[in-house]
Amino acid sequence: MAAVPWAAVFHSSIGTGASEGYYVVFLFSEDSKRVYLTLEAAAGIPMGGAYGVGSLERTASNALILRARSDELENYGFQLSSDLDLALDPAAKRPKSYAAGAAAYKMYEIGNLPEVEEMENDFRNAVGFFLELVRSGFRLGVDEKDDVSELAEVVVSRSPVGTGGSRRFPSTPLIRSLLAKPFLILTGPSGTGKTRGAVRLAEELCGDGGRWVVVAVGADWTDNRHVVGYLNPLERDGGVAVYESTAVLELVMRANEHPDEVHALILDEMNLSHVERYFADFLSAMELADGRGALRLHGAGRARTRVGREVAGAVDFPGNLLVIGTVNIDETTYMFSPKVLDRANVVEMEADGEGLRRVLLGDGDGDDGVGGGEDRGVGFLEVARVIRGGREDVVVPSLPDGVRAGVVARLLELHRILARGRGEFGYRTGKEVMAYLRASYFLMEERERTVWEAGGWEAALDEQILQKILPKLHGSRSRLGPLLGALARYCAGGSEEEAMKHYPAGGRSAVYGLQDVRALEGAKFGRSYRKLARMIEVLVEEQFVSFIC
Repeated sequence: MAAVPWAAVFHSSIGTGASEGYYVVFLFSEDSKRVYLTLEAAAGIPMGGAYGVGSLERTASNALILRARSDELENYGFQLSSDLDLALDPAAKRPKSYAAGAAAYKMYEIGNLPEVEEMENDFRNAVGFFLELVRSGFRLGVDEKDDVSELAEVVVSRSPVGTGGSRRFPSTPLIRSLLAKPFLILTGPSGTGKTRGAVRLAEELCGDGGRWVVVAVGADWTDNRHVVGYLNPLERDGGVAVYESTAVLELVMRANEHPDEVHALILDEMNLSHVERYFADFLSAMELADGRGALRLHGAGRARTRVGREVAGAVDFPGNLLVIGTVNIDETTYMFSPKVLDRANVVEMEADGEGLRRVLLGDGDGDDGVGGGEDRGVGFLEVARVIRGGREDVVVPSLPDGVRAGVVARLLELHRILARGRGEFGYRTGKEVMAYLRASYFLMEERERTVWEAGGWEAALDEQILQKILPKLHGSRSRLGPLLGALARYCAGGSEEEAMKHYPAGGRSAVYGLQDVRALEGAKFGRSYRKLARMIEVLVEEQFVSFIC
């Protein structure tokens, strides 16, 4: 008898078994005390195939993707979670995938079952939603070796950028950030749509067909084996070492095989463990001008995965890979080090609906997704390579000289203010701010550029102060108070001289204190000022503050 008895509803277009696609299933706990009605995602592992370290991660990744599409089930009383208690044997592998793959569920106690009509209604709602997903063309776990002719229409209608064709993509903070830098961190309160926004962004930029993956970071990630896998010292396959692969490594290798297609890795709740412990190799590799052989995997000479794929001792870090991390800050998570924050754009998802709309959709109206912007006549990946490399290009214009001079002047003023408070930024930050401004200029409609060149560029610089400079600030009131006050006054009025009055000079007390920068009107860099005002409020109340507060 199976450890977890089950009864499922499948659809032939997306899979005919529990190892394929997604399906609706009743799962019975091993101790026969509970039964779960779930919308379930599979790992794509054939029945009889081996379960390695990456299999449960792949299942959980697929469940996250499916869960991002399943909000409607909450209206019917389903939980959007994989927190199932199936009372499993700790040594079991395959049965654990049922819990990992749950995108949404309803639980019933065997000794206290509801009326039959209620369970029938729950089942109809789950199956009805499942069939709507199938009809919409939604797919999971498509393998390149499978017959994907049924998906042709979906793939063509959402063809990936970076393959020589053009693509409609709008000017939003997320798009601008990824054009300038391939590492993006989304932070904000739980429930503000960070994971859903990241998934939607990946869908629009990468299309379908295995070019993006969601990986749920675990609290037990104390080294890089969960990211790049590891050599199994106990097994060999025909004399060849066995390499335990991961969903991340599979994505990296696929990105290297298809260099003209955008790929995306979404790390969900990436600070549940110390980022530097499991992601240090990536952080270093993504900063190299030449990523050849940047990710070292093993020294066994020859190794291959359990499905027979050869794994080289070192692989290239793909320049066509985007890394998007989602972050919650509470008692179960860890703060980022400056090394991590310096390598990313940090976009805060605000809890209010208008803030969420602005971040995900931009400031335009009538657009219900990341896509749907103006056809730029060139693919996302081509634009990113030009902007990140600082190259001249006839399609992607350089910043006008007047704008460049204005940005440089503002950055130098900020650098002096930060240096006075021992928080100055480095060359990398300055270069990437310029890249972001160039991305903003490129994405702008021609008719708007004159106004932008005349001073409108300060709004884009405001975004970069918020995304690149402020995230690294954290500390006590005695350490950070004068610096936050100076930055808030600068962002409000744009005067370096006034900002410096928050620091003591010549043995005298500072002219201004924190109370003097509250509720200043007409801020020049409004988003940054509002964030600083919030940080100052927390600092005054708690005597310590970080950007993610």
